[in-house]
Amino acid sequence: MHYDSARKESLVRLLTEFGQRYQVICLSSDQEMVSYYQKYQQSVYDLSKGCEYLVDRQITQ
Repeated sequence: MHYDSARKESLVRLLTEFGQRYQVICLSSDQEMVSYYQKYQQSVYDLSKGCEYLVDRQITQ
């Protein structure tokens, strides 16, 4: 994403609120975005090995 840090964090906050009612799937390779998702205790999965590893690959800090 070509947003500054404040906009990235605002987007994650918005998606976190939206995710309380709806399923949200956001694909990103942006490490800063990943850190914001973790900050807001959102599930983050590493899909670099393929979807078959989805359940076993939740990223933890």
